[in-house]
Amino acid sequence: MIEQKEYIRAWDERVGEQTSHITIPNIDMLYDIYKKGIFNFDFTTKKVLDYGCGGGWFGKYLFDNFVPKKYIAKDISKRSLFAAKKLLEFVPEELKEFQLILPEQIIFDDVDVLVCFSVIQHFPTLDYFNLFFKILNSSKITTLFLQIKRKEELSFAIEPYKTTHEINRACYTNEKDIKARLSNYKLKHNKKPNTIESDYQYLMLERIANDK
Repeated sequence: MIEQKEYIRAWDERVGEQTSHITIPNIDMLYDIYKKGIFNFDFTTKKVLDYGCGGGWFGKYLFDNFVPKKYIAKDISKRSLFAAKKLLEFVPEELKEFQLILPEQIIFDDVDVLVCFSVIQHFPTLDYFNLFFKILNSSKITTLFLQIKRKEELSFAIEPYKTTHEINRACYTNEKDIKARLSNYKLKHNKKPNTIESDYQYLMLERIANDK
């Protein structure tokens, strides 16, 4: 697995503000992507974990359109978390929380919903990928919203990250592989790639009731 300091440095020093979702060139387009990716789900009264929050734009969308119980933002980049805190200054303190992700320590909080957009394609290694989904599958989160970049076979870029391109195109997976890894969940909705978004795909999964 990539050393923790190398992975963090890649995000804090080797990517631009747009890649880290610190600045957004077209917020209307971004909000349209969120609307498609959440499949008309109502986040009202939900405790939401934004895994890989970037500059906090999904959090802003969330509070602009719903009344969530709480928003927890996690990211590996200190720069991104700083930007997210600034963007979400309008949100009452008791409704938000910011946490730094440590690459070798994957923790999912006690939440109702996990949103993971523009994140999985940046995973650095198969070990990290496997660990993420193993822990996620054993979590008690009710609803998952995932965005992936599709290929028939799971594949990864060169490690450690050396360029923005490698970070942006690191990990490819597919719906079949994700469903197999999340055996405690059932796929409720999906949206396959179109000409605008290339090979991105959105998945919504719900935890199977009464599982052990």
